[in-house]
Parts: sequence; structure tokens; C-alpha cells
Amino acid sequence: MSIFNKQIHQIDYQDLLQLLQEGAEENIRLEFKRDYPGKHNLLKKISSFANTYGGFLILGIEEDKRGRAKSLTGIDPIRRLDQTLVEWCFEEIYPPIVPFVSPPIPHPEKPGKVFYVVYIEESYETPHLLNKSRNGLYVRTDEYSQRFLSRLANFDELEYLIEKRKRNEEFRKNLIHRANKRLKTHQEMRFSEHHGTDSLLNLCLLPLFPGSRIFPAHCLIPFAQKSSIPARGTLLPDFSDDHIHSQRESIIAENPGISYYSYFEINIYNMLFYVSDVTREYPLENSLPNPFCHVIPIKVLLAEIILFLEFARNFYRLSGFDGILQFLVTMENIRGRSLRFEGQEDNLKIISYLDNEMKREKKLSVSDLKDHKEIALETFKEICFSLGFKNIYSLEDNKIQEFYREGLKYLNREV
Repeated sequence: MSIFNKQIHQIDYQDLLQLLQEGAEENIRLEFKRDYPGKHNLLKKISSFANTYGGFLILGIEEDKRGRAKSLTGIDPIRRLDQTLVEWCFEEIYPPIVPFVSPPIPHPEKPGKVFYVVYIEESYETPHLLNKSRNGLYVRTDEYSQRFLSRLANFDELEYLIEKRKRNEEFRKNLIHRANKRLKTHQEMRFSEHHGTDSLLNLCLLPLFPGSRIFPAHCLIPFAQKSSIPARGTLLPDFSDDHIHSQRESIIAENPGISYYSYFEINIYNMLFYVSDVTREYPLENSLPNPFCHVIPIKVLLAEIILFLEFARNFYRLSGFDGILQFLVTMENIRGRSLRFEGQEDNLKIISYLDNEMKREKKLSVSDLKDHKEIALETFKEICFSLGFKNIYSLEDNKIQEFYREGLKYLNREV
């Protein structure tokens, strides 16, 4: 059936007519509804699809007793159905689910009637429960009725879903471990060409439960190239052929960014792994035999964060992933370094005199990346505080905005 091979926004009336003409029957990945089933039933069906194998729920197709498509009735248009379903799935289902809802598909023979196709991916965050139901764990089955319906899961199914979630958590950890191992190998091969063990900023985004939206390897380079942003008179990160290497399930770009040393890995599981040297050398007077000091300019730190988040926003839009992400931020080799503010020759604040590394992680959704400025400033402040700038949170907002503008200027972007 053609709907299984199309993006949700590409499905049209002819696809639905084909289902009718072929006598399509409901199955574990397909269900028809003549009428709008209401909030609770919708959430029950969406969570059961996610807990099982994913699939399509089509509103406006009448089915017979066997679950076979009987007629294309259509339903009345529902205002903001896509946004409403996303909100309900975030508020009423745990962990949240992101359904994909088609635009209303007009019925050519019944003016005013439309169809909606709701696509739910097989989830790797199982089990999903309805928050307001005491027995809110549903799966899809035909065990009792010979019809694929949503029913409460039994103990064995619950145990399976929990194990499925654990396996995917382990898979995510393995992806991060592999990326760090490759980075270490690359540093051993290339880092001596640069400035020693300078302060490294590592920014990583990957699905909280990777695997549900895998795209083919041949899309990696086009997606990366199309996601780059105008900065410093070119497109950055630089994924031109001269910079790229391919590895299993991944592409790796050497020095794609704005710093002396940078490294970017992207894989088919929607993981973005960016590392950059944010240290700069500044001359010191009367400091022989060491005439330079190593500092971290505020504008460079913010520019790298902005660059990464804007790229990520574009990349996930192209790849089609729209779920929950884990955002990992690491700073290495920071003991004794100084933060430098534009226009101030003196080093305003000495970074951590005890820790040589800081790490933090948080969860965010792909839709959060639309407001990447807020995420960039939040990340920037957390880094500064962790590295010893204790007054960062007491600064007035206009000062923080000034820092952000300096980051944009460093990228040669409009302020």
C-alpha cells in the first residue's frame, strides 16, 4: 500500500481511494475510524501503536466487521488537530510521544468533509502509559477478537517493553562511547599539529532513544551540506569533500568549524558530535620565556554554541526526526584558563582552579531548537558558572544579550 512508502504530508485522496479499491484490512500497523474517536480513545490508540510496532490511524474511513475498508466517508474538519494531538501526547502520555498528523485531505465528492492520517512511530522509549489512567499501558493485538484493537498489556508484555527500553538506552551509550573513541584516535593522529592540550568544547545531540528515525547512509553528506549556515564569508560547518571522511554509519569532518582544531561526526541515528578548541593565545608583556597566555574568549565560546545549534535545527528538519533529544556539553582542559571579554585587556575571571573538566546534560525536543538563542544563552551561562564565573547569573539581561551579539559578530552574522 502506497501510504507506507510516503511521508505523512504527501498522502492524498488517491492513496486513500487505493486502500478502498484494494480492500485493505486493518492490521497491527493500520486502523480505520469512520468518526472522530475522542481524546481518550485517540490517546489510547496512539500509545498502543507506539508500544507495539507503530503504524497509521486514518480518520474518515468506515470499516466493516472484519476491519476492511468499506467506504470513504470523511469527517468534519478539526481545527489545529496536529498541534492539539502533540500537546495531548506531551501532557497525557509518559514518556511523551510525538505523532505525525497529515494536513486535512479534502473529500472531492463531499464538500466540507476531510480525512486525517495520523502516523505513530514504533517507540524505543517504551512503555508509554496514559498519565490519568490507573491501568494505562496499552498494546495492539488481535488475540481475542480477531481485530487489531488496543488493550491493556499483561505482565510479560510490560516486562518486554521495559527490556526494549533498556536495550535502546544501552545502544545510545554505545554510540557516544564509539564517538569518543574515534575522537581520541583522531587527536592522537592530528592534535599535535595544533596547540597542544587546549581547552575543548564538546557539544553532542542525539535522540534520547535512537533508532526510530534512521535514514540511509547516502543521505549523510547531502543533509550535512544543506544544513550548514552562512558564517565568516562561507558555509559552516564545512562539509565540502576536502574535509569529509566516511566511517561505518557516519561521516567525519576534520576542521569544519571556526577554530584551529575542530571535529564533527554525524551518523545515521541522528547523532551530532562536535568538538572545537575554544582556546586562543594572547600576548603578555614582560613574560619571557612564555610571552603568551591561553584564554577562552567569550565571543568564541558563544559563536561555537550558536553555530552548532543552528546547524542542528537545520539538520533535524531535513532528516525528519522530531522527537526528544539528549544534549551533552563537556569542557576539557580548563584548569587555570581565563575567560576573556571583548574590549577588556585584563582577564576578568580565572576558570576553575580545581576541576579540569565539566559536564552537563539535559533533555530537549527538536521543536525547542526553533528558539536556539535561548538554548545557546542557557548553555553559555551554565558553562561560565561551572568554570568559575560565579556572577554570571547576576548580570543584567542587556549584558548577556551583548555577549550574544559578540558571538554573532564573530560569525560575521547580522546582529
